[in-house]
Amino acid sequence: MHIIAKLFSPLNYLRICNSQKRLIDVFFPLTLSLLICVLYTILPKPFSILGEKGVLESISGFLQVLVGFYIAALGAIATFPNKNIDELTDGIPIKLDNEEITRRQFLSYMFGYLAFTSFILVLLSKIIVVIEPSISLWAQNLGVHVVFLCTLVFLFFYFMLFNSLMFTTLFGLYYLTEKIHERKTFFDGELGEADSGETEPEDY
Repeated sequence: MHIIAKLFSPLNYLRICNSQKRLIDVFFPLTLSLLICVLYTILPKPFSILGEKGVLESISGFLQVLVGFYIAALGAIATFPNKNIDELTDGIPIKLDNEEITRRQFLSYMFGYLAFTSFILVLLSKIIVVIEPSISLWAQNLGVHVVFLCTLVFLFFYFMLFNSLMFTTLFGLYYLTEKIHERKTFFDGELGEADSGETEPEDY
């Protein structure tokens, strides 16, 4: 594997295929990002993006705490002694490169992605805050409408990353606190019937 591919391997989480996962990866973050952009547009006094009390500074401080949590969670998942976590899902399959992966692999990819994304967001936020004076000078040479449009585009893509992080975190917490502790359903030869009389789970 090329060294660059190794550095960006946590992003393989986005390549994991599952119909429900698309809602968390794309639909929910996209919808919330659009709502934030609309809110920024209609507010009489738009919220501050740069500066000490701006959005970037506030989110950056919050994410710095999460980075450590994600890395610790990733280490715990790698050594978590639960037999269910090393099994394939008994509902909708989780696939990477057309091969089913175990719950431990899925969670490892998930928290690796979360740690990677939060690190990138913190780094991006810090860089933008540092070069704020230059950004202000560049903005003076542009029209008001151009600056406003650039601000909306930046807000949309920034919050797409942040919202993806938040929704994935919430799902990861659900998976760790509830899903991996569920009693696995075993199916016999009859379609739709299980030994325990339960129906096949609809999620993963």
